[in-house]
Amino acid sequence: MSKFKVGDYVSIKAREFGIAWARKEFDKRWKTARVKGTIREVLGPKQYKVMYDGDDEPLESSEKQLKLVPKRKKRKRKRAARDAPIPLPAVDPPGQPFVPSLLFSCPLHRTIIGHMLCCMQSTP
Repeated sequence: MSKFKVGDYVSIKAREFGIAWARKEFDKRWKTARVKGTIREVLGPKQYKVMYDGDDEPLESSEKQLKLVPKRKKRKRKRAARDAPIPLPAVDPPGQPFVPSLLFSCPLHRTIIGHMLCCMQSTP
C-alpha cells in the first residue's frame, strides 16, 4: 500500500536534485532546503510522479525521499483597531436631539467630534 496518494503535497531535500543545483538555488541553506510539490501519479508501491513547484513536468521520486507537508489551518485575520468602525451612540445626547444641521452651527468647530465636545456637552 502506498504511503501517499494523488493530490498530497510533499517535499524533498533539494540536494536530491544534485548538490551543485542545490547550492546554486539555495546558497547557504542548500543542506537543509526542501523543494515542495504535488503527487500527480502513483507509479508503484513506493514510486511517485511529483509535479514540483516551478517545474514544467512531473518527475519520478521514491517514497523514502518524500515527506508529507502538513496542511495549514486557515486563520481569520484579526481586525486592526484602525479598521474597526467607530461606534455611534445608541441614543441622542441628553437634553438635545442630534440634528445634522447643528454640525455647522458652531463657528469654532466644523467636525462632528469638535461640535459634540464643544456644544453638546454645555447643555444642561
